[in-house]
Amino acid sequence: MLNDVSLDESSFTIYLRPFYCALSGSQAPFGLRTVVTTDSTLFNIDGDQYEGLEGLTVMTGLDPLTAVVAIGDLMFNPLRFEAREVYAGSSVPGGDLDAVEGSVVSRQGDSLTIKGATLIRNDGTIVFNDQATVLLGDGSTVTRQFSTA
Repeated sequence: MLNDVSLDESSFTIYLRPFYCALSGSQAPFGLRTVVTTDSTLFNIDGDQYEGLEGLTVMTGLDPLTAVVAIGDLMFNPLRFEAREVYAGSSVPGGDLDAVEGSVVSRQGDSLTIKGATLIRNDGTIVFNDQATVLLGDGSTVTRQFSTA
């Protein structure tokens, strides 16, 4: 969950929590950590894609406690977590909409077959399946990891 964004430091702070669940009240029961971004960090914020400072700037407009997922690397000298990808708002699986994560192994028309599927419901429940079929509709969004397209 988002705490604060610093354009000067090219970073943002998040509340860490181990599971998909709502925070109760405004107190975060888990740690506060800094995530460093670079010019090549890819952002997916509320379904829109950005890169570098542009994405971090958009994050300044997000409300505190907005859902955020950062994927990246632990770096040394100096010790820091550096994000390769950042998902925020409705782009976080299970944030505002149901989401399916996994590997697309085939497509026939508007139907995708997903292997290693994880269904993340917006109510916080998670369902694991070996395979799932997803029917795409006009409002469906399909994204590829490590991509701004």
